[in-house]
Parts: sequence; structure tokens; C-alpha cells
Amino acid sequence: MSHAQRRRLHTRKLFWLCYMYDKDLCLISGQPPFLASEYCDLSAPDHSIDDAQESHGEGALGGVAGQRLLFFFATDPRLAILKDRVFRLLYAPAALAIMEGELLTRIRQLDDDLENWRLSIGSEIRPTLSIARKSARVLPFSLEHLTTTHLQLEYNYLLTMIHTTVRRLGAHQGVDKSLPDDLHSVMHSSIDLALGAARSNILVVGEPVASSEGIYWHNLFYPLVAAMSLFVNILVHPLTAQASADREWLTRASDIIARTGKRFCVSHSENKYIELAELFLKELARLADHAIVKSQRQLGSCIGLE
Repeated sequence: MSHAQRRRLHTRKLFWLCYMYDKDLCLISGQPPFLASEYCDLSAPDHSIDDAQESHGEGALGGVAGQRLLFFFATDPRLAILKDRVFRLLYAPAALAIMEGELLTRIRQLDDDLENWRLSIGSEIRPTLSIARKSARVLPFSLEHLTTTHLQLEYNYLLTMIHTTVRRLGAHQGVDKSLPDDLHSVMHSSIDLALGAARSNILVVGEPVASSEGIYWHNLFYPLVAAMSLFVNILVHPLTAQASADREWLTRASDIIARTGKRFCVSHSENKYIELAELFLKELARLADHAIVKSQRQLGSCIGLE
């Protein structure tokens, strides 16, 4: 490979790293992208997700350079393009004002896009649909294992981000009006998908490979997003048995952050970030407890009045 070819390859890798992080920041913050897709060359990068499959059996990754590049080699740049579509269709300011029929159409469209992406991934590293992991055995720290775990986190995260927006249904009708039965059924189906994906991500992010050096800081936001989704559902349905179970998932997410975070903190700011994340999750758990207890007391008062 000539010097010019190496230079171009290096530049393209830097672009895709920036583009992928830009789309993550859009979904997390709600802010517009710095890199507008219309002005970017989104042709397929030289790096392919198949690289991970080719590494099967090569053993553990080592070295500082290998650790620093883990995120790039463990992800699929096509996900960044899908994240851009999710942001534009569901989270951009204009998307917040669309009517219910259009919202459902966009959710179905993006769900189909996500499923088509999932099916395009090789069977060895393809994200699974259920919360159960493929195997309980401890696997070596290989690129394939890392890729399998990271793609599962990304899939669950996008499933949550897509289907959580169904809670907007009925927002234009006012608090005193209920949804038609068909819309109510669709809404609960989407919410179940979002919550199942959130619980799965808390489970997956607790695996050793998900909290390994080189990828931990990128994975940190997954349990935070998952916890927010579960917390909202507890507020909406505080008297259900699932609310109590999801309260335990909040504790589990907090424990994961507390257990794994301090290992990779090398500065005061990083320690502070971990502490804030842990405090945030603990506060969600406290507020969830309060919502459950308050609803139980109100129910008891109503029964007593009868």
C-alpha cells in the first residue's frame, strides 16, 4: 500500500469515528448533528464488520493501540447512518410535531430498517431478539466476542430509542381522552419491546467484555438510557408487579456502574462522572420507590373509603 493510500485509509477511519460519535451525541443530547449527512461521503468504509468474524480463533487482543481501536473494530458504521435516520424522523424538532398516524408509520419503518440491519449481520455475531444470552460460558477476550456484545448493546439501545417514542400517542388529545383500542394495543406492543430491550442492555452491560478497557466509556451511557426507560414505565404503572421488578433493575444498573467504573478512572473528572452517573441511578431508584409507595397508599385509602 502506497503512502497516499495509507493516508486516505487513515482519513476515512477518522471520519467514520467522528461521524459515529456525532450521531450518538445527537440521540443523547437532542442537539442537531455537527456532520450533516447531506454533506458527507457515506460510501462504505474500508473497515467491515466481517473483520470481526475473520478474527475468530485469533485469541485475545493486546497492546495499547489495539485497546484504543476496539470501539472502531467492534461496531458497524452502518449503525451510524441508521441513528441519523432515527434522530431525523423521531427526535428532531420537526418530528416532535407530527401526527399519530405519521409517528406510527415512522416507528414501523425504522423498526424494519433495524431488523434488516440485524439480519444482514453474520449469524456468529448477530444480535439476538431475546433477553437470554447465547451462552453462559466465559469466552476469551477476542474481537468476535467483543463485537457480538457491542452489537447487542447497540441493537437493544436503538430498539429502545425507536419504540419509546410511541408514548407520544394521545399527546394531542389531552389528558381526559383515552386512545382507541387499536392504538392502545399498538402502543403497549411497542412499549413492551422498548422495556425488554432496556432490561436486556442492563444485563449485557454487566458482562466482563462490555466493561473492558478501551470500550467501557463508550458503553457507559447504555445503562443510563435503559434505566430512564424503565423509570418512566414505573411512574406510569406503579402498582403492577413489573414495576417492583423494574425497580430492582434500576438497582442492578447502579451496582454495575459502581462496581466497574472506578477501575478505569485516571483523573478527577472521570471519577466525578462516574459518581454523577451512580447518583443519577440511585435517585431514579429512590423516586421509583416513592412513586410505588405513594400509589399503594392511595389505593389503600380508596379501598378504605369504600
